[in-house]
Amino acid sequence: SCASADAGATLRCWGSTAYGQLGLGGAPAAGFEVMATPVASMVTPVERVDAGAGFGCAIAADRVLCWGLNDRGQLGDGTMTTRTAPVAVLMPRGL
Repeated sequence: SCASADAGATLRCWGSTAYGQLGLGGAPAAGFEVMATPVASMVTPVERVDAGAGFGCAIAADRVLCWGLNDRGQLGDGTMTTRTAPVAVLMPRGL
């Protein structure tokens, strides 16, 4: 789960840490984070956020950023590499 207290506030996530889906940076680790913890390197203001079972995405500063499990390219960064901190989604020109 992820949330921001109000517009421009720090984005925080909590829950399983197995796939880097909390965006904490560093190596993925088995376990859980039971407190709302800041997402690493997140730009502000965060306009929207969505969290799935293994990843999270946010719209912030006119960019789409995602982190977490990427075994099927679900982060949209052109790789299949799990990311523990936000990376920019690659957008075709004109979108």
